Amino acid sequence: MTAQISIEQCGRRIEALCHDLVGTIFSAIKIVVWFHLPAGLTANNTKKKMSFVMGNGPSLKSDFHVIERVRSGIDLFAVNDFALSQEFTILKPNYYILNDPFYWIEGLAPDLEHKRSKLFAALCAASWEITLLVPLEMKKAAAVIEPKISDNMIKPVYYNRTPLTGFLWFQRAAAGMNLGLPSGQNVLLAAIYLAIRLKYKKIIIWGADHSFHEEIRVTEDNVLNLKQEHFDDMDNCEAKPYSRCFVNIIPLQVHELFSVWARAFKGYWDLSAFARKQGCEIYNASFKSYIDAFPRLTNSEVLALFQ
Repeated sequence: MTAQISIEQCGRRIEALCHDLVGTIFSAIKIVVWFHLPAGLTANNTKKKMSFVMGNGPSLKSDFHVIERVRSGIDLFAVNDFALSQEFTILKPNYYILNDPFYWIEGLAPDLEHKRSKLFAALCAASWEITLLVPLEMKKAAAVIEPKISDNMIKPVYYNRTPLTGFLWFQRAAAGMNLGLPSGQNVLLAAIYLAIRLKYKKIIIWGADHSFHEEIRVTEDNVLNLKQEHFDDMDNCEAKPYSRCFVNIIPLQVHELFSVWARAFKGYWDLSAFARKQGCEIYNASFKSYIDAFPRLTNSEVLALFQ
């Protein structure tokens, strides 16, 4: 029995080694093929050591009162469609992160194009300075994007979003040089990574529910539907076919979706290791969250930090 276990353990180690080796090779190839010089992403020059990073999960609604109470003097990161909420003008985030091609690709359906235009209009209506952190692909889509962020209060700064896989030492080195993001990337992962790159020593995340699997529905025709709830649309959100593309409807299968989510959750563990190397502490203060890579904080524990 012991010999069998040893053989199984040896097999798993060899499999993991091969997986990391292949991932490293492919990541290196992607970096070379998609290489862009890091553009403007430099450490913050203030004395602020802490930042808040907000996802848009439903639990964010339960935490607004705490964030607002301790917001003063803390740099705040917001993502995706947060600017369309009334809390945008209340909390006044300093940093705003976009990571999804939805925000710069052409050929969107009219309703999606209208939604995107509303977001950029809301950002440009801000009365405070915002650093807009966006992938370099967005710079290539200047004809689509730049006229919409031409306001003087908006400063676009570009980063590389090449997905990094393979050995952890390789991921840390590449991420440290702004050559990419940990694999499984989503906008919250990107926002946390950028906060680390900006040299914050303590990061508290909110609205990181990641409870997507609770809202999966499969129709009688085996079409995967997903209800993607956010804090500001919980009452009006409907389950819709989940597609891998905004332009052409290419539905995902259930196992593909769980594979995407698995990479995201693994990405948080990789990000946690990267943060420790950078001397950064990350805490998850979300009222509800399935992310298990960061220590949790309750609202009372967050308030105690500022007393």
